[in-house]
Amino acid sequence: MRKTTKLFLGFTAGLLLLCGCSAAEEKLGYENADVAKGALASASSVRMRCDLDNVDASGNIYADEKAAAYMKNSGLFDQTWTISISGEEWFHMKIVTDEEINKMTKSATTYAFYDPDNNLLGYAQERVTTPDQMPEAYYIIFLDADLNEKPYYASEDGHTIYTEGGTVIGSVKKEMDWSGSQCNLYVNLEDNGTQVMDFQDKYALLDMMYDEANEYYKDNK
Repeated sequence: MRKTTKLFLGFTAGLLLLCGCSAAEEKLGYENADVAKGALASASSVRMRCDLDNVDASGNIYADEKAAAYMKNSGLFDQTWTISISGEEWFHMKIVTDEEINKMTKSATTYAFYDPDNNLLGYAQERVTTPDQMPEAYYIIFLDADLNEKPYYASEDGHTIYTEGGTVIGSVKKEMDWSGSQCNLYVNLEDNGTQVMDFQDKYALLDMMYDEANEYYKDNK
């Protein structure tokens, strides 16, 4: 999704959703926060449960169907997506437009991840490139704080995850409840969990699916 469109949708969603309340954070299903963080990176399935009628996007996140984290969105013009575990912030995500990475040729939406002290953790950026000799197109490229590319990337729509060599290692999807505003968003990795992907990068894809689900819900309710 292009940068200007993403920002516009975030603003209009905040204006249009005038009722509802945030989902409550569920009790952690893992021994502690560190175990939950490891599970979110290595789980074969990560699911986020959301209510599209909520004023601010929020939802519980599960690693292999055990409660592992909680997401809360705040702000209209300067949106922040905060991921917490047992009430303690783990990291937060913002869309950035004026950092060094935004000078990349043919780049669009750029997510930046920060720890609770606002130290940069990395990026997820939509840009035109040719990873692994794939056809030139927009892809989602994941980078660390030093702008080193990670060994996986995603299709422009965020639905397919690839590793080096162009091998498909995962998929991202939405499932809408037929009777209301609830939805489930998934990041599924192949090879029975032997693939590992930083959770912050998985979350960027979950956010893209949230936008897709929200558009679908508004068009069909």
